[in-house]
Amino acid sequence: MDTVEQLQYIQHKWLPWFYYNASKKVMELLKEQGGSMFIDLLNAMNEDEPQYCCPFAAVDFRVETIKDFDSNVTFCQINMPPIQKPLLCRRVYLVHNGDFSSRFVYTIELTESGEYWICGWSENNTYLIFDGKLTEDVEDEFMQVKKLFLLNSHNIPTFTTNDEFPMNPPILE
Repeated sequence: MDTVEQLQYIQHKWLPWFYYNASKKVMELLKEQGGSMFIDLLNAMNEDEPQYCCPFAAVDFRVETIKDFDSNVTFCQINMPPIQKPLLCRRVYLVHNGDFSSRFVYTIELTESGEYWICGWSENNTYLIFDGKLTEDVEDEFMQVKKLFLLNSHNIPTFTTNDEFPMNPPILE
């Protein structure tokens, strides 16, 4: 994998999997290690390449934790290296309530058309697209992510079908 593919893997596969399988541990590691955690991961991903030199520094992965005391929700904002390639994220938000019973991974990613959209990964590995045409205003972006989480938009019911669908409506699980 090249650097872009590795970043995409980290943003869309590794971070969601790691967060949903060890949320508290991930939050502790990000608080302790910050961007160094991603440098260590990239070095580990390339350990079989003797000439590998990580093109990033820990500061390229800025980590900021924001606690909203009114709602008891924590937002871990991870700023990613500024690579302008479709499907790469400029930021990833790991969001959870106080006891981690509600949590979600939001990705702010570049589309093929050059716009940034709010997307994300659910606990069951479902990819969701929420909103588009974000501006460069980080505060506005954060407020939109906060609104989505507080509206519980990430908790979308799953559907199953029966043999006669589409004649019969889907069955909510």
